[in-house]
This record gives sequence, structure tokens and C-alpha cells, in this order.
Amino acid sequence: MLRRWILVTFLHAACDAATTNAQEETCAGSHVTQQLLQGRNILHAENHEEETVAADFVLSDDGQQDFEKSVQSILGRTASCPWQLGCHKGKRWDCTCEDGTNATRCRDGGHGERVLCGCSRPYMCAESCLGNDYCCSPSEVGCSDYGGLRQCPTPEPTPLPTTAPPTLMTAFFHAPSSVATTSNWGSAMRELMGFCQDKGYKTGVPTGHSANDNGKEVRGIWCLKGEGVNWFDAPSSFGVEDDWGKAFRDINNKCEGGMTPEGYGGGIPNGYEASNLRGCYCFKRGPFFQWYDTPFSFSVNNNDWAGALTQVGGWCQKKGFDWGFPNGNEGHNVRGANCFKKG
Repeated sequence: MLRRWILVTFLHAACDAATTNAQEETCAGSHVTQQLLQGRNILHAENHEEETVAADFVLSDDGQQDFEKSVQSILGRTASCPWQLGCHKGKRWDCTCEDGTNATRCRDGGHGERVLCGCSRPYMCAESCLGNDYCCSPSEVGCSDYGGLRQCPTPEPTPLPTTAPPTLMTAFFHAPSSVATTSNWGSAMRELMGFCQDKGYKTGVPTGHSANDNGKEVRGIWCLKGEGVNWFDAPSSFGVEDDWGKAFRDINNKCEGGMTPEGYGGGIPNGYEASNLRGCYCFKRGPFFQWYDTPFSFSVNNNDWAGALTQVGGWCQKKGFDWGFPNGNEGHNVRGANCFKKG
């Protein structure tokens, strides 16, 4: 309350000190005080900000000069709607224009919009009158025929930051390789995923296909990279050369469980092992990676990993995906599968 009293007292004192024409300056001072106090209530709803307003009004030997600077300080903090905080104290009918010019006509003179009315008519209305400029009125009531008081523009809402969805990039290759496709799945994963890594990818998913290309043995593989797939060491102890179904099932469940941060939906082992750890790649959930129950009944308890990959991958392609792999889960005449695609 003490700071508010100082503010009002100083405004009146500054106005009295500048008086050259008693009638005009009394009008000017009263309207400036009224407008500044209205503006203060708009700008400084919180108590701690009232101290900032009071600090702008510092007495010196030249009270009038400091008063003008104080007005400009407040206006500078509210450049979006200065017409609500004060008035121009120059010639009786002049206003302040957008480019800083003091003139009666702003738009017609090429100076932009009015930003301050003259103190003889300190209230700026929402609509124009007698030309292209916002109307200025000696009273708030006078603006009733011109759309009421000109309001501050409504600020555009600040868009919330968005997180780009994880991405997955895919490419198919014939990898020079002669790894077995009906045994030793771990060796196949290490060799074929290594082929993808040598090409700058994170990992790969074998297709299970084998062929002879101009006398050289090749194996099909989809190479993958992007934020949608990442490497983890899973706490597990399954064998890395036999019983692929158990290995795929264990890794898939760990990737979508508590081992990974929230947002992962499945994964595939990479054939590497350490004491009570097994390497794997986990996929994030998204339109590029989906679990399906496929209408197959292949065994998940033998070494024919390639046969399972070929069936599942072909089925995923028909669903619009690039390829897929079994996740080791099974039900009556269905087998769990993870389909993936570029996205």
C-alpha cells in the first residue's frame, strides 16, 4: 500500500510541476494518472510486480523529465497495447503514431496506426471516426458508439513442443554368406547383422532365404537403422545356437517389459552372449512396428529358424510391411509375429 500511495502522489506532483496551461494540464495529468493506474492493474496482478512499477518512478531535480521517462518505461514493457496506459502530452490534438511521429492523422499521413491518443482525448476506441484512425474520446462513454475501448490483442497461443515420432529406415540386401538356415541361429544373426553394421546400419533381420548368386552363396537380410530400434543387453541365459523360439520369446518379452524404457514393443536377439547377458535389439512402438498373431503352426521348439522367418516375413509383406520375424510366442494354430516397415 505504501508503494501505491507513492505512485499516485508522484503522478499528481509531476503533473503539477509541468503546468503551463492550468485547464489542459490538469486534464492531462488526471487522465495520465487514471490510465497508468488502469494499466498497472492489468500488468501487475501479482504483488511482487507492483514493486517494479513503483521503482520506475524515481524523483529527481527535474520531476517532469522523470515522469515522461517513467511513462515510456511502462509503455515499453507493454508495446502490444500502449493506448491503455497513457496519452500523448504534446499539442492538444496530436496523437502518437506507430512510427513514433506525433500527429493528428496517423494512417493518412503514412505513419501507421495510432498508439497513443492526445491527453485532451485520452481514451482510444476500437473503431475509427473522422478518417482512418482509431477514434480518440475524452471519456470512456464516448467510445460506446465506436466499438467501446480498444482492447489489447489476444496473444496467439504458444504451441506445445512436439516430439517427433521415432523413425525406422529399412533396406534389403543379398548378403554374401553361407550360414546355415536350419541350425545355429546365433551364428547367422551375428554374421548377417554384422553385414548390416558394416554398411552403416544398426542391425538387421534375416529373411531366411538362401540363394546362389553367380556362384556365390547369399542370404537375404533387411538392414535397419533409426530411432525406432536400439541395442540392449538383456539379463538372460538362453543358449545362442539352439531353440531359437525360447530365445526370441525371452527377448521379445524383455523388450516390451521392464528392461527397456516405456515405449518399446518387442525385439530380436543378436546372437551375442556374456555371463548372464544376451545381446538384442528392441523396437519402439509405432506404425512402423506391430505385433500380430499369424495363422501359422510352425514349431517354435526346433532349429528351423529360417523357415519361420520366411513364413512370417511373407505374411507381413502382404499386410503392407517390409518384412517381419516370429517373436517365439504361440497359441492354438497361431504364432506371434512382429512386422516392421520404413516409417
